Amino acid sequence: MEANLNTDINPSVQEESGNETVVNTEILSSEPGFTEINPIAHGNSTELSAGTVLCGKYVIQEILHQNSGEAVLYLCTYRNRQYVAKIYRRAAAIKEEVIEALNSVTSPYVAKLYETGFFEGAPFEVLPYYKYGSLEGKTFSFETLENVIIPELNAGLHALHKKDIIHKDLKPANIMLCDNQTDIAIIDFGISSIREDGNTVVMTRTGMTPEYSASETFRNLFLEESDYYSLGITLFELFCGKTPYEGMSKDSIEQFVSVQKIPFPEEMPERLKELITGLTYNDITNRKDKNNPNRRWTYTEVVKWCRKETLPLPGGSSITAPDIPIQPYTFYRKKYYRLKELAYAMAENWENGKKHLYRSTMSEFFKANNPDLANCCIDAEESVRMDRQKADISFFRVLYQMAPEMKDIFWKSVNYGPIEEMGRNLMKAAEMGADESIYTEMTRERVFSSYFSSVSPEQSAVVKGVEAGEQKFINSGNQNERILSIMLIGRYLAREASFSCGEETFDTLEAFAEYLLNLRKENPEQLERTAKGIIKGKRMLHPSFESWLILLGKSTEIAAWRERK
Repeated sequence: MEANLNTDINPSVQEESGNETVVNTEILSSEPGFTEINPIAHGNSTELSAGTVLCGKYVIQEILHQNSGEAVLYLCTYRNRQYVAKIYRRAAAIKEEVIEALNSVTSPYVAKLYETGFFEGAPFEVLPYYKYGSLEGKTFSFETLENVIIPELNAGLHALHKKDIIHKDLKPANIMLCDNQTDIAIIDFGISSIREDGNTVVMTRTGMTPEYSASETFRNLFLEESDYYSLGITLFELFCGKTPYEGMSKDSIEQFVSVQKIPFPEEMPERLKELITGLTYNDITNRKDKNNPNRRWTYTEVVKWCRKETLPLPGGSSITAPDIPIQPYTFYRKKYYRLKELAYAMAENWENGKKHLYRSTMSEFFKANNPDLANCCIDAEESVRMDRQKADISFFRVLYQMAPEMKDIFWKSVNYGPIEEMGRNLMKAAEMGADESIYTEMTRERVFSSYFSSVSPEQSAVVKGVEAGEQKFINSGNQNERILSIMLIGRYLAREASFSCGEETFDTLEAFAEYLLNLRKENPEQLERTAKGIIKGKRMLHPSFESWLILLGKSTEIAAWRERK
């Protein structure tokens, strides 16, 4: 399937026979990613000459274009109207169950499939065509996205999902602009799949585009929710002009989406940030529990968002989280009316805050107006009754369950700043070889994993990564391993997925490898200095470099390298 195939539809012919197709050859040369086909080079199995007739009515006029080797596109005509014939090279390229389901879809936002069949053993489809091309390379105002593109894409996906069709490759290149230059239609179902009785599709991921793919699809799981993740990334691109992962390799993207939240530009409206956050929520554990807010947004949530209804973001996180009002709570001779203000006050007056918690003052207060928070306080009380050494970390967890939007990290009354700043400080401490510091105490107490568990439980990969780093630090008697653990935890906290070497910064292993190859050709002495900088002694790597490799999923390769004689 052509990952960037553009099939353009002309809705002006809909009055007569639905979504008809008209090919505009003028835009082909200007659209990115298109490759002119040499029919001789591509063999004869799919080469059709002008005048060939498909289905007894569609007359082939000329070859158009393609950007992969799986199919060839032809301009064809019927009753003075133009269509696109897509001729596949593989005999099993068209899934009969998808074709059958697509023929039953009736939505102005899903391109119509006119005909399917075989020509000399090669399967083909006859498709519509929109003369203004796809949305690839185009950007839109928030107003256009909010009022037109988002509701229409949501309706189109809903129409597909009602027929149990999972698109699997939604992106701007597969969304066409109609002739009125306002409405849109979804195209390109070559890798789509059918759910059987609503079950998960488990299959190979051939043909998907990594930049738009949800984390579960990298494990070969394709869900209705996966299409909505792709919608979130698509909306990011339609507003910003690029995806959050532009230029990254597939392996790097796979690691990135499990470690980091999407970085939003400041100019993006808060409502759009919230929508994309909901659509790209990583944890799909609760996807079948429609009453659980901790699940990825799909059709219903997008409809409510379009209506400007207030929705809780999954995971309890929020772009602009509210400071929840409460009945007045007296602490340290002052009344507090908002949870965030109370949490800050207790964090700054740590010992007095612990007294309120462990004397059951807080649990009794919250029983009447916030039972969930009351239960958190009771759990902390029980934990400390069993082990008094847990008094500080249990109090820490309660603070951030009270106010997950609290940006600063407090520990024993000291404000260490935002979590990202804490992460950078951890990395600096590891660079300096500091093995004993306040950061190591916080690591032993599992402060950092507790923070993410309380504030961002949806970031399961981050929570597990930080927990593993803390556990390795606690168990290890080797200074180098402890320093590596601190560096790795710092990377998770700082959301630092790049590696700096001298004045250069690299986001992918591919870019770093290319840099080293260039040094070998142009500056061997600098290559030697670089090698000495990242390889420390016998089978030892610099902690910044090794932690980067671990973050990219290369632990097995590191172990194999160390085992070599």
